Amino acid sequence: MLSHLERQPYNRQRRIAWLQHIEPVISAMGLVILMHFHRIFPLFFQWLHFEDDETVILVLERIHTILKLTWVSKSPFVERLLEELILLYKEVETRANREAIQRCTLDILILLRKCKGLQFELLWSKHKDDPQLEKLVSSLSSEALISQEITRNI
Repeated sequence: MLSHLERQPYNRQRRIAWLQHIEPVISAMGLVILMHFHRIFPLFFQWLHFEDDETVILVLERIHTILKLTWVSKSPFVERLLEELILLYKEVETRANREAIQRCTLDILILLRKCKGLQFELLWSKHKDDPQLEKLVSSLSSEALISQEITRNI
């Protein structure tokens, strides 16, 4: 499947069908999906910047699933993923599905923060002062405060 997608990444029909139906396969694979990161993530990074909102939302959902399953352990893609998500967040201002894309992006960033901790904070510190990311920074900050409060109450 990946070979066909790599050869024809612009084929919308194939791309959408794969993204819609691959979720159970990814879930069944579990940590074995780590072996395929080097093929999956370059496709995801490419598709994140397509003008097709359906593709972008589906890619974000699949990334979220993969992060939940693997916690991106020992992945060389963490830094690039963060950069691509930030770029996407800035790009979607004029899109019809802007709010859905930004919400999915925020969910992934929250998950990345939880699983990568200090590495995430170091990478994120480069973007905290970006004026285009004020809403995202405040959302991440409030989410961190809520998480800390929940942890204290447990």
